[in-house]
Amino acid sequence: YLDNPGLDHTIHSHTLLEDGKTICFSSRRDNGGFGTYCFDTSSYEWTKACRWALPFIGRAWHVPELCNLWFGFNSNNPNNICALELSELDSHPKVLHEWRAFNTPRNWMLVNSTMVYLGGNRFCVVRLFGVYNGPPDRNDEPTDTVSIITGLEIVKGQTSETVLRMVKHKSRTYVFEGCGIECVF
Repeated sequence: YLDNPGLDHTIHSHTLLEDGKTICFSSRRDNGGFGTYCFDTSSYEWTKACRWALPFIGRAWHVPELCNLWFGFNSNNPNNICALELSELDSHPKVLHEWRAFNTPRNWMLVNSTMVYLGGNRFCVVRLFGVYNGPPDRNDEPTDTVSIITGLEIVKGQTSETVLRMVKHKSRTYVFEGCGIECVF
């Protein structure tokens, strides 16, 4: 998909379009990346969708029942979950809704976030944090790792079908003392 070896090939975000027929992924151009490409799984063809990157980190999940939107972590603030419309890639997609998921202690640094769509407008969100003795510094090693697993539900507003709100359900925190964990699923 890329013929320029000078570009950063790191995948920043990805999602499925057209009921899974097309895989869409991107790299942040501000980090020397390549923009956004799509792969059609039926014709096995690559296309360059655009020069800009998708506005989320990791995977975004398409939820047709919720105003035909995609849900993922906002690339500008990875602590926030966002909703955006991706049915057309002709212009840069805008974040339509955004929710702050967690307030965390100052000595925690976000290591990884991931979410899985469970159906029925519900998500399981997992966040991993490095815990530091003082203010977080990427040059220091964390003393512990904390994983927070939360069930979320996105519901339509009572006054408008297009107003969405996030309902947090059960949340569990797990502390891994003296060891690191990089991913849960």
